[in-house]
Amino acid sequence: MRRSGLVTALTIASLLAFATGAHAMTARETAVFNQQNSQRTAVAESALSNNTTLYNCAKAWAQTMANAGKIYHASASQVTSCAGSGWGQLGENLAMVPPGFDVIGALMASTCHRDNILDATFSHVGVAMVLQNNTEFWAFRFGDSTSVSTGSITVIQNGCMDLDNAKDGVSWSAVRTRGLWHTYHDTGGVANIAVTNPGTPDANNIMRIDDPNPGSAQATQLVLGAAGKKYTLTAQALCFSGTAQSIYLDFLNSSYARISVKIVNAPTGAHSWTTVTTGAVTAPSGTAFVRVILYGPSASGTQSVYYWDDVRLDRQ
Repeated sequence: MRRSGLVTALTIASLLAFATGAHAMTARETAVFNQQNSQRTAVAESALSNNTTLYNCAKAWAQTMANAGKIYHASASQVTSCAGSGWGQLGENLAMVPPGFDVIGALMASTCHRDNILDATFSHVGVAMVLQNNTEFWAFRFGDSTSVSTGSITVIQNGCMDLDNAKDGVSWSAVRTRGLWHTYHDTGGVANIAVTNPGTPDANNIMRIDDPNPGSAQATQLVLGAAGKKYTLTAQALCFSGTAQSIYLDFLNSSYARISVKIVNAPTGAHSWTTVTTGAVTAPSGTAFVRVILYGPSASGTQSVYYWDDVRLDRQ
């Protein structure tokens, strides 16, 4: 996600992951930590506690990004392995800003980053910054110390379409890697993450799916699932042209075979952002994975262009 101007430039990114202290905070980190908690208490959420392990993980990742001269997400396995066991949910926000920039203000202006900051399930955080080459590299690692089997959490990752968490050329049925979007399209189609334009719901990138005729285009993400849990898939959709595209909430067994699926069509003809949701669906017996698909249908005679953003999969 990027915003740029003549005077300052800001780059921010967010990741949600789910899971099964040596440095001391600087004055600048402490100020940003307190500013973040002020945002939570302003909406009647509990303040986050500083966690030494999460802080050390955030500090190490901020240094990694500073050494590379850019921000990019740690993988889900890196986030969880660094944090250790005992967490119900883990989250990450990243930022690269000029010294003294209002980093919390910028993160709060983005839906997915704001969701991490205000998420009621988070109880702890590590807020770390490395100053290098006159640039601040920030890493925020959030954690919820409750069991992964309880509570309502957002389990889909990269719902805000970060460019560094996507893989092209993988059809929905072939997806096995968790934690990133997989895109695929037949000849004449497009499925990719594109830099935003001012018409998007917030300042994030968006998923563009051009469904060809004949053929299909799609974007897929896979997460771990649990039978008996209730899942709700929600996305923002904008129909630019053509026939309906759909969201799929797919329940799979341990062999990745479909057990059941809930399909909801996005509105057609409305050149404005609308919410598409499956409502709460209980995962059937045998569920091991949940698959989310943004799908342009393969049926003959169907052709469309849609934009997608703010994809959420909530589990309760």
